[in-house]
Amino acid sequence: MFATAPGPHDAVGAGSTDVTVDELGQTRLLHAQDDLSVYLAEWPSQDADVCVWVERDGDFVGSGCAGGWVQASFLDAGVSVLYDSHGDVAERAPRGWASVGECLAIGP
Repeated sequence: MFATAPGPHDAVGAGSTDVTVDELGQTRLLHAQDDLSVYLAEWPSQDADVCVWVERDGDFVGSGCAGGWVQASFLDAGVSVLYDSHGDVAERAPRGWASVGECLAIGP
């Protein structure tokens, strides 16, 4: 899934009572801003092409998996993410979301 070796900032922090870090394969940091970190993750137990893992201040916020692109909203944390492996995030992201790359957008 990943063309490069993991770097020092690619490891996720803690999981939650529902999801553990041990369930994940490799991860890559996609975006970090202020206290928010968004990772792309291999997740062998999920029947999906794309998984995102979101943390705030190193604490697990939520995750989402789908085929090709994934949009996940975490209302309690006040953040939503959209990752599109084909780079069509500008077309898929709802109005008002910030594109932080051709594959990732972040919204409220």
